[in-house]
Amino acid sequence: MKRTVQGLWWVIFVFFIGSCGFELPESLTVKGSPGVHLPLGNPFEASESINDYIGRAKIQEMIGGGAKVVLYDYQAASSNTDTPPVQTYLVRYEIAQLNLNLQNHIDNADDIKVPDLPIPPILGGGISETNPVYISQDGPSSSEPSEPLFKITLGAIKEWMKDVVLNKTAGLSLVGGGADIQNALELKIPQVGIADYRKGTTSENGDLVFTGDGYTLLQQSEPDSQEIRVYARLVGPVSGGGTTYETELNFNWDSALLYPGENGKFTGTDEVNFGDLTSYLGNDVTFAGVPAYVFISGLPPNTNGTMTLSSGETLLVNGESITSRSLDSMTFNEDSSTATGAIPLPSSIDREIDLAGLFSAGTSTLTYEIAVQETSITSSGQQNSMVIAELLINIPLEFKVFGEPNNPKYQKDYAKLDLGDILPKPSNTDSDLFGRTGKDDDLLKNLGDITITLKDYTNTVFLSDMALAIYATGKNTSLSTKTKLPSGTPEEYPRLEINGGELPYPFSPQYEILIRREEPGEPGILSIGRDMQFDFSLVVDATAAIEQTINF
Repeated sequence: MKRTVQGLWWVIFVFFIGSCGFELPESLTVKGSPGVHLPLGNPFEASESINDYIGRAKIQEMIGGGAKVVLYDYQAASSNTDTPPVQTYLVRYEIAQLNLNLQNHIDNADDIKVPDLPIPPILGGGISETNPVYISQDGPSSSEPSEPLFKITLGAIKEWMKDVVLNKTAGLSLVGGGADIQNALELKIPQVGIADYRKGTTSENGDLVFTGDGYTLLQQSEPDSQEIRVYARLVGPVSGGGTTYETELNFNWDSALLYPGENGKFTGTDEVNFGDLTSYLGNDVTFAGVPAYVFISGLPPNTNGTMTLSSGETLLVNGESITSRSLDSMTFNEDSSTATGAIPLPSSIDREIDLAGLFSAGTSTLTYEIAVQETSITSSGQQNSMVIAELLINIPLEFKVFGEPNNPKYQKDYAKLDLGDILPKPSNTDSDLFGRTGKDDDLLKNLGDITITLKDYTNTVFLSDMALAIYATGKNTSLSTKTKLPSGTPEEYPRLEINGGELPYPFSPQYEILIRREEPGEPGILSIGRDMQFDFSLVVDATAAIEQTINF
């Protein structure tokens, strides 16, 4: 700016000499009202946008939890169609799940594997009941190995149940085994009631089926009952030597005790970290409300239980009773990651849990414990029963803003939002936006009206009543003014009008975003919409009243 002023003087000087035939007067007085246009640029071009902090990918990163946590864009029905909806996420956090149709659970569970059974290549003669060949993990053996050929772990069934009584149809099938190896293969499976080696029978579909005499799995006093161990031997020649057979576990049960977790409890922890978001919004910003709900569905009738939920030393739920409640009335679309429908209330603990403090604290650990009373169940009627324990967290992007504006006259009605310090900051208190030096010969010492325009303004992300304030403090005076930041794309861009007579020197402005308080002393409420656009460029326009005399 200073170079521009000096250049203007040279233009005037050269023009004067040319028009006066090189004869210099004693002095020259210059009058005029030149315009000053200063584009300050887009404050968002060199900074991260708010979408970088509240977009779906970032929220998923913050809540953690891996595969057991699913994030949905929640589109709850609203009775007010005139108000744009607040962006809301719904977190479905699976604590535990068990299909009480145990056969179906075993057939589909990722944590239960039933290995194939290998038959070694054809061996020479001499194999008999009194001279068997054992099939071990290391290959054929003449002596019985101490370890089984393979084990079948029971996954989530162990987490939910004990004393599972298998009936006499429980056992193991070799798919397509049939007559080829029926007279040669014997199995021992103590945990289905096959206490010693025995032969199988061929079913109508050609499978070789081994059934036991009944057994009680998952006895707390019997360590060997915690997994199914399969031992195999050959007692005769086989024509199918060198073949590996697919196996199926026939988990036919009569009764069990529902007794989840360790000592009847499910326990777990999960870490959430919203530190990046709260840091971007400012230290004086917290979540307005993050209601959470516990849903446990599919429990047998008259099953009692309790829940405890904590974050650090803060006890959020203290051993409150739970009842069976489901989320069946809601729709969860996995393809579009959207959830619709009202959250069914009451939930399993009959109230909502406010996690706003937890989410606002940055990094926190959520610890839960669900205790379910020991309950006897039978296989009858469990064909379609699924027990699910989950935590549903509703995250509307609404925040309480507590920051105090710079000017006391705004503090009653407004709170200050930092918003990642996106707005321009003065380089130092001695710099002047218009390049003035403060001396008497300063060409722009008498500035007229000044307008700061938010050009190309659009705001579809902030639904709150907001304003932009500007502050400046000089050696002799101070300045403070503001303009409303409307939602949408207004016909006229927002602008700040400044009377040049009130302009301090140096003029090094500071900007603040203000959120209106609902009541004096209350925080401002920042509401974020679904369409996340907030953009503008700052442009400064001014006029200068010039009357300068040059002496030659």
